[in-house]
Amino acid sequence: MPLFERWPPRNAAQLGPYYAALVEPAGDLRDASPPSLVDMAETMRLRRAYVEQYIDRGRLTESLRASHLRRGAPEVVLQAVERLRSSGVFLVVTGQQPGLLGGPLFTLYKAAQAIALAKQLSAEREEEFLPAFWNASEDHDFDEIAPVRWLNKDRRLESYTWKLESNQRPLYDIAIDELPLDELMTRIDESTHPSDFKEDFFALLRECRQTAKTYPDFFDAMLWRLFGGDGLLILRPEDRFAREDSKRLLVDEINQPGQSSTDVLKMGERLQAAGLPQQLHKSEDRAAFFLVNNNRREALRITPSGFQTDSGEAFSTDDMQQMLKDSPGAFSPSAILRPVLQDAVYPTVAAVLGPGEAGYHFLLDAIYARHGVPRSALVPRMGITWLEPRDRKTVEKWNLKLDDLKKDATALLKQLVAASGDGAPERNNLNHELNAWFESIKERAASVDVTIESVLEKNHAKIQHELENSENLLLRRMAHKETQTREQIEALQASLMPGGVLQERSLSFISYYLKHGPAFIEEIKLLAETTPPGAHVYAEL
Repeated sequence: MPLFERWPPRNAAQLGPYYAALVEPAGDLRDASPPSLVDMAETMRLRRAYVEQYIDRGRLTESLRASHLRRGAPEVVLQAVERLRSSGVFLVVTGQQPGLLGGPLFTLYKAAQAIALAKQLSAEREEEFLPAFWNASEDHDFDEIAPVRWLNKDRRLESYTWKLESNQRPLYDIAIDELPLDELMTRIDESTHPSDFKEDFFALLRECRQTAKTYPDFFDAMLWRLFGGDGLLILRPEDRFAREDSKRLLVDEINQPGQSSTDVLKMGERLQAAGLPQQLHKSEDRAAFFLVNNNRREALRITPSGFQTDSGEAFSTDDMQQMLKDSPGAFSPSAILRPVLQDAVYPTVAAVLGPGEAGYHFLLDAIYARHGVPRSALVPRMGITWLEPRDRKTVEKWNLKLDDLKKDATALLKQLVAASGDGAPERNNLNHELNAWFESIKERAASVDVTIESVLEKNHAKIQHELENSENLLLRRMAHKETQTREQIEALQASLMPGGVLQERSLSFISYYLKHGPAFIEEIKLLAETTPPGAHVYAEL
């Protein structure tokens, strides 16, 4: 798996200022930056002290063991869970919503990087580090996880969208029977070429369905079949331990319901004043948590007397405190509180983040400080764009740059044709000269032998006809060549820059797994071990 040297790796600075600041904190952002890998020694000191004081490793291990057993985790993962009883074991965590069939490629990159970073830190330090994946199964944005995209037989973008009336249900409330897996597998089978790995892939999906009770369970089973041998823990926010141990933070959020939003807005203003973009917009009248009520995950508006859901149901502050005491599972953190609760409940020391996540993590310092939770080190995830051999040949043939693929296909085709000098031939000048020559000959013939004038006209017409035939032949061949070039361009864009966005943000792993099988996952893991945090590399398959 060589890297594609024609396109050098992009550095983190090209993925946004917040991402770059996690790689190399500097300048105005240094004192506002969350801890990064360069701060690991101090991060470990603070996190170890916090974990020893606030996290009951025995209860945590028992809860995680029960949760992982219920979901059919591999034995190597169960053994990893047991090691959390030790005071010297910590977690490197990443996470994502459970996208359909794994979601976009970057979800797998996150998991692979958490595994690689846990190995690296375990080798460098005296502590042991385990990889963990936070399955955001309490999210209710079903539209975000419903689509899946892959490349079909013609290397064109194929997509399937799961149709389901979710009604703001948390994803963990979607039963496995609601997943249209057979329909989706039929679409994949019909749209892709036969493959040595197709039946194994479909068998993998059926096995995941067989062991799952809910859709997030299916997602977990997929990750374990891809990465389970690496001891990947999968954390679920709806687990009772996570809910119970979040209560002490949620008590303060109920008593000071607008403070977290105010903290975020103030930090956002500070960052904007430094010329940085605002990554998260939070209204001051919104609580930093949702209420799971009547099978709906509802946002809460802060009112003078307490809280009100978007559906109009009102709760006093005392109502909320009693509900938290009796039913902690009814409370679900928003994006600004979830990382804080994660670090409060689990022995985390590092978190692998994408570019969007990095931006809003810069807004959370005051919330962490108010709740007395020291932060984990933040690590920007790697990125990968894969090129098949035919992609490489097309890129090299036309000397393409990555930015070229963001252009409209027609505009790019015109650019390539113009650069190649294959423009349509011009007959105007030739016709003008030919007509002038025959007129001159006919004038001379009239003074020599008028009877040959008609012969000259026939010859003139015959030559013009042959010229037209020659030109039409050339134009047909050029049109065919142009069509082939367009098809190559469109296929390249669909593979490397589908819809004008990076491959990793659009395509699933389906096409690559069908062609390369488990070796594709091994390639991802190898790149995760060798690619610097925040770098985006281009690799040949």
